[in-house]
Order: sequence, then C-alpha cells, then structure tokens
Amino acid sequence: MAYSVNRFIVEFFRGDYQPEQLWLGWIKPGQQLSLFLLPVGIALAIFLWQRSRLAKREE
Repeated sequence: MAYSVNRFIVEFFRGDYQPEQLWLGWIKPGQQLSLFLLPVGIALAIFLWQRSRLAKREE
C-alpha cells in the first residue's frame, strides 16, 4: 500500500509524458496503476487480517 502512495506522489515530478498520455488531463500512467493497486492492497490486507483472526479463534 505504501508503494502505491509513494509512486503516485513521485509521478507528479516526472516530466517525460506527453499530454495525450495523461488521463483526465493530469493523471499519468504510473498514477493510474497506483490508483488500481491501492484498493487491491487494502482488500488483500483486510482479507489476511480476517483470516488470521479466524485462525486464532480456532486454536
């Protein structure tokens, strides 16, 4: 999750994209990937957390 947030911020400082590559006029391809990966990471963290809680209950 931290990678996604860091990449989103770092992409603001890169200047190697053409205007036609931007999404909504300002979001770069790396930021698009980060916007996709952040909720995936959060969902995975919640899933693993709940799974570990259930495993502890069964012991």
